[in-house]
Amino acid sequence: MEITKDFWKRTWDSSDHKPAAENDPLFDPVSTAEMALHYLESLHPATLLCNVLAVNLAAAYFALVFSAEEALEIPSIRTSLRLLRKKIEIAINLLALDAVTSGQVSNPLHPGLSSIEAMVACETACIILGENEVLLARGRSLLSKFPSKFILIDNILRTTEGSVISVDDELEQCDILRIVLSQQSDPTTTSSRPRPTLREYLLRNYDDENPCQLCVRYGNHVRDLTGEGGLLIAITKTQPRANVESDK
Repeated sequence: MEITKDFWKRTWDSSDHKPAAENDPLFDPVSTAEMALHYLESLHPATLLCNVLAVNLAAAYFALVFSAEEALEIPSIRTSLRLLRKKIEIAINLLALDAVTSGQVSNPLHPGLSSIEAMVACETACIILGENEVLLARGRSLLSKFPSKFILIDNILRTTEGSVISVDDELEQCDILRIVLSQQSDPTTTSSRPRPTLREYLLRNYDDENPCQLCVRYGNHVRDLTGEGGLLIAITKTQPRANVESDK
């Protein structure tokens, strides 16, 4: 430590005592700016496009995660976003590798162009990005109808359109009906858009021994004794599943 201290002391004593304004600048902003402009002027358009693509992919992922909020508690959305992050990282790494080895490995005849592997990875990431946007929009929409029902919403998102979702828990069944009733009776949920002329609900019982279904219609087309919009409830017996399969 004494040797180092003596070195700096001798250097300080031997240096010219000049104010900072008269010293030569350590950083030349003019030449640095000219170097940056020269790099941009000589940059291949394909390389610029790849750099922009890498930034946009990363920004799109963080925008989705930031906008997900409570929807991140839904397992299917969380898994889908994790897959999207993995695909985007693969695409960005390939783009970075092409940028470093441009003209040497990726495409020696056309320097600056990305490899086929990088373009395929970017396309895959864009496709999964679009799927995540749709999935996240559906998840947040369902959360507005069924707050904190993450497992139920996850089952809905995992089920193909037209398929039946089984809700076996009686408490969860009551919660769903209570949520539907509260939303239908709340005037603030329909004040900003026109009220439907008819609402129809169809609840089915999948008991093989005693199958039935309950149809509920509510709206202006259904009139009660006072002439106002009323409620029509009808329960019907359905054919057992075994008989339906034998008829087919």
